Amino acid sequence: MRALNSGNIDHVECHGTGTSLGDPIEIRAVSRCYGAATISSIKSLLGHAEAASGIVSLLACLQQMKHNYRAPQSCFTCPNPKAEFGELVVSAIGEETSADRMAINNFGFSGTNCSIIVEKLPPRLFPDQIFAKYHMAPISSTDRGSLRRMVDEFKSYVEESDQLIGHICTKLQKGRPFHRYRHCILYNCKRQIVWETGAPLDDTESLGPLHVPDFTIFAYGHGFHHYQQNNRGNGPHGFFKQLIPKLDPKNTPEFPITPLRFHQFIASSYVDGHSINWNVYNSDTLNKDTLLPPYHFNNKKYWPFEKQFACNFPASKSSRKQIYYERTRLKVPQSHQRDRSLPVVNLGMHVGLANCEHHTVSEFQLLSSSHQKRIVLFHPCSSSITEALELISLWQILETQSNFVLVIACRNNGTSYTEWTTLCRTLASERLLPYKFVSYTSFEELESELSFEDIYECIFYEQSCRYVERLAPVTLKKSQFVSPKHLLITGGTGGVGKRIIEFMNPERTTVVTRNPKNGPARRDGGSQTFIESKLATLSLPANEEYDVVVHCAGVVDNALMASMDYSRITHNGDPLGTVEEYWDASGG
Repeated sequence: MRALNSGNIDHVECHGTGTSLGDPIEIRAVSRCYGAATISSIKSLLGHAEAASGIVSLLACLQQMKHNYRAPQSCFTCPNPKAEFGELVVSAIGEETSADRMAINNFGFSGTNCSIIVEKLPPRLFPDQIFAKYHMAPISSTDRGSLRRMVDEFKSYVEESDQLIGHICTKLQKGRPFHRYRHCILYNCKRQIVWETGAPLDDTESLGPLHVPDFTIFAYGHGFHHYQQNNRGNGPHGFFKQLIPKLDPKNTPEFPITPLRFHQFIASSYVDGHSINWNVYNSDTLNKDTLLPPYHFNNKKYWPFEKQFACNFPASKSSRKQIYYERTRLKVPQSHQRDRSLPVVNLGMHVGLANCEHHTVSEFQLLSSSHQKRIVLFHPCSSSITEALELISLWQILETQSNFVLVIACRNNGTSYTEWTTLCRTLASERLLPYKFVSYTSFEELESELSFEDIYECIFYEQSCRYVERLAPVTLKKSQFVSPKHLLITGGTGGVGKRIIEFMNPERTTVVTRNPKNGPARRDGGSQTFIESKLATLSLPANEEYDVVVHCAGVVDNALMASMDYSRITHNGDPLGTVEEYWDASGG
């Protein structure tokens, strides 16, 4: 350590356990190694953290260097008379410092000793910030309540912070993810709020000379000026197309436009849910050292049925035979006639009903949210992945709206195990919306369900009768299990597949998998055969017979429905193939 030190160590974080023998030995070594330096030990403030004392000392040094502050040596009254301090100085009080290097000593009772030197990174060099008239602060959250708290805290933070307003806003634009609930604040160069979401726009400024580059950069931003320089013949419509890719050309503002209205239009588009290309809007370099207020979380349990929470019920014991249920259909009375005063927004397949306005889901997203009581009717054209993604997208749009009921309708979808009811329940488990599913045979039946009644029900019409889904108890019959002679299993290299093989303990096992290397040989000496194949192309030996066939789903990529896309659904749906393909390949 002495060889590494060239007189630049400003401070030494000592092991400093307070022992009469150990402290003098350490102080003498530090004095000989580093000469003139300040010394202290975080143990005077936190105590001895035993096995974690080293990481505590490291964290203490990093924080002191980050905040340019030297922590005090608490309870220090006089030096140990046995210690030879030399030129060392003890920091008895906390004080500001600009230490760039610190040394840390940490000695273990078992003889495991460690000394390290921590040095600040050289300051990052950023190009001079472009002086601008307006700075936009986009703030977002997954919850309205937390968004309000974040906005209030951010306003106070801007007033108290000594960081550049341009760096703060650039960090918000380019360094944070964007969520569903949004708010935008527009600051001027004096850190004053000139407009924010929900406030009226007081626009009294003049247009100014757009042909003067310095004015364009100052008032409209360097991004707009850069576009003008490289696309002189295209006009501002091309700029907005790059900035807001999904913006309807009809909604593009007409130029000339004042700088305040220019920035306010972009901010409003962001709040309305549009994706903004912030690199086109703002060419400033992102300063990762810029600090922002933290994200706000709601300290509450997310459970839609508080009265049905488990802690509100007394504990009880039940036989294992009494906990099995199956999904069945219960016959119920016919629904009431449709209230034709309620408007219906029809999405997906067009349904020819009175007082029914048809849109695509993408068109519906661009419509302003209505507080009028209405029915949103989604009718998929087929049971495809594309239609499922349409419903997921619609569910996200409706999260910010109120006073509606979402009706998902399919014609002659008679099975109670339909994929649509499963998707609806999955979406509702993440974000509860008022919905119901209807499988109908005639338009009269569908029309009678366009109401605010029977919310959260899955309704099926069959032979003019109306049914809803229910759970009914099932009594299982226990039988003696006999280990199979030859087991055929897919996905047998995963955790579930291995446990199935272990439980069944077959004499022979054939595993169909995409990763044969993940399947270790059985320890009990049983015979295993691995076939690397998908079910669509699976070819089994013609002379083999299987008395038990098991199909596992394979690897699943868990994700919230809001982040689901085509690749995730196809990956989660069935990595190997369909059950029908498996049945055919195994000989039916």
